[in-house]
This record gives sequence, C-alpha cells and structure tokens, in this order.
Amino acid sequence: MAEGNYSYILRCADDTLYCGWTNDLSHRVAAHNAGKGAKYTRARLPAELVYWESFGSKEAAMRREYELKQLTRQQKLKLIEAWQMPATDLPADEISAAAGNKEGSGMTETKHHILIKDDFDLEKIRLSGQCFRVKELSDGWYRFITGEEVLYIRKEGDAPGCYAVSCTEQAWEQTWKPYFDFPRSYTAIRRRIKKAGIGAALPEEALTFADRAVKSGRGLRILRQDPWEMMITFILSQRKSIPAIMTAVEALCRSFGRPLAEGLYAFPSPEALYQASPEALSACGLGYRAPYVRDAARRVYTGEIDPAELSGLSDEALYEALLAGYGVGKKVASCIMLFGYGRLAMVPVDVWIERAIRDGFLGQDYFPFYGKDAGVLQQYIFYYETHGEARA
Repeated sequence: MAEGNYSYILRCADDTLYCGWTNDLSHRVAAHNAGKGAKYTRARLPAELVYWESFGSKEAAMRREYELKQLTRQQKLKLIEAWQMPATDLPADEISAAAGNKEGSGMTETKHHILIKDDFDLEKIRLSGQCFRVKELSDGWYRFITGEEVLYIRKEGDAPGCYAVSCTEQAWEQTWKPYFDFPRSYTAIRRRIKKAGIGAALPEEALTFADRAVKSGRGLRILRQDPWEMMITFILSQRKSIPAIMTAVEALCRSFGRPLAEGLYAFPSPEALYQASPEALSACGLGYRAPYVRDAARRVYTGEIDPAELSGLSDEALYEALLAGYGVGKKVASCIMLFGYGRLAMVPVDVWIERAIRDGFLGQDYFPFYGKDAGVLQQYIFYYETHGEARA
C-alpha cells in the first residue's frame, strides 16, 4: 500500500480530526508525526490514522478529501465508527472448511478490517513461546484458537495498524480484543521499562541490553489465554522444544478436544483428560508428563481447584496454589500466572533467561526493579535471545 491514491482522516492529540490525501499513506502518516506534515497537525501531535479510502487516481482521492472536509464532526465520527474496508479472501486452503461450520467456531464468511493503534506483531507473537496453537498460513494469514473460537488475521499492506480479520465485530470486541490484551498500552509499558531501569541506576551495560531487547521485541503482547489450557500446556512443556510442545498440544486436541472445523479442535476439557487412559495420554507424546497432566485434570474436574476462582488470589497465594500441583515447578507456575492470569510481574526463568541474566544483566537478576512490567520485559528478552539481534 506504499503506492496509490488515498484520502484519510487523522485524529490529533487534541481530539480534532484532520482530513487529507496522499499517494503514499504510511509515509504521509509518518511525516505528520515527525512534524513534517501539515501545519495543522504539527501543533497537535501525535496524530493517529483512523480512516482511509483508496482510489484509482489522484483526482478521485482529492475529490473525496474535499467531501470529507465538508462533513460535520459528528458525521466524520459516524463514518469512522462504521468504517469497513473491502473484504479480503481468507486462506483458500481453510476457508471452505472453516466458514459457516459448526456453531461456536468463531469463523464466518464475514471479513472486515480493524485498526490497531498499539504494538502488535503477529510473527513475533507466534515466536514468543507463550502460545502453542497459533499457526502461520499462506499469504500472510495467521490462525489463532481460543476456547471454541477461531480467528484468521493478517496485516494489510503498508497502512499503519490495518488488519483483516475473519470474525464478526462482536466476536472481536468480546473475545479477541481481550485475548490480545487490548486496550492495555504496550507503548506505555516500553516507556515505563526504560524509565524503571534508569531510575534504579542499573549499570549502563544492563540498560543497553534491556533497551536492545525491548526494541527487538516491540510488537509482542502478553496474550490472555485460558488458565486451564495454560496449566496443561506448560506442565507438558517441561524439557521440550517449542515444536515438540506444539505437536503434543495438537495431539491432545485431536484426541480429546471438541471438533470445531475440519482438522480443527478445541482444547480438551478437564473431564476429557481425566477420563483418558494413561496409554491414550502417552500416545500424544507426553512422556513422563502424562501423570502430571492427568492429576491436574483430576484436581480441576473434581473441584479440588477452580481455575476461575484462582484468579481472585494474590500473586503470592496463586503462586503457592499452582506449586501444589503434581509436577508443577517454579517456572511452570510462573508461566501459568503470566500467560493464563495476566500477572505481568511474573518472570519465568528458563535457559534463555538464565543466559540473559548472566550475560546481559552481568550476573545480577534485575527483573524485580521492573515491577509490574517485569514479565513483559522477560518476553522481550526471550524473543531477543531466541530470534532477535542477539542471535545474529
């Protein structure tokens, strides 16, 4: 979308609306926010792109710009609120199986576009080691599954923050926005992380390491995943590579989960895993972790623990409750808290984070200085160590 003809609307820092046209949308928005755009926006930064249309000619885009400028503020706001761009085809190899199938799949033939104004990078989220059911498909599409909902999503062109999604607007608001941890501002978190490190007077080398990790991982978000699914997923993650974890999780879903679409299954219920035979669980590649998984299923199914009720506990109490589970150690409990309960102060420590503490933080555990944002920093560092510039 770098080349073309566009009319657009920006929302300025003082909540006023600016209308313009351009033949390079992403470059023009960046120019506005660099103070090199219109005189009007220069004094009202930052400005956010909230609406745009594409045209076949410069003249058509300019005519539409004029029309937009003639609208009242209320008319512009209604236009922005109702904005939907032209539908985009979903992955050809999945749309026929997924669209209009079993109730609860979250998949429909309706495809619309959304604007995401905060940090959001689908590939970095896929590689972050927190979610083992996300799949990269063809043509830039990614598939996410939570509960019995399925989402297909991809970045659209070069327009900042523009994504095509397969779900209805209601499903996006009720299921997927919370799942992706919106409206929490990760832009603000990145700023707090930098400020916290400086405020704690950490060594310059440690500050530089944290800055590089944050820059590398920008776009990551802590997904708000189902606590029950996180319990089982991270119990079976012990001493497994990410591909092996993904294989085991999918085997469990195929064997014991409710069908959602052709080839897609929900995560198994506690009852399904509790009633599964040891042999059936082992066949999913769980190895020595099979008894751990079955015990967790027993505790939840019999009501010994309730994952939903655990959310009301303090960090300390929740941590102790999770450690009481068979086969649950400190790292597993921390992962469940961070990725299942949104406890962003938790820092799971694996070999990558151990190395980061040793080399990047000069042998000192500086995570406590980052307070409630420490878990987000952990994700930035994990990505930096496993896929970012640190691997170069």
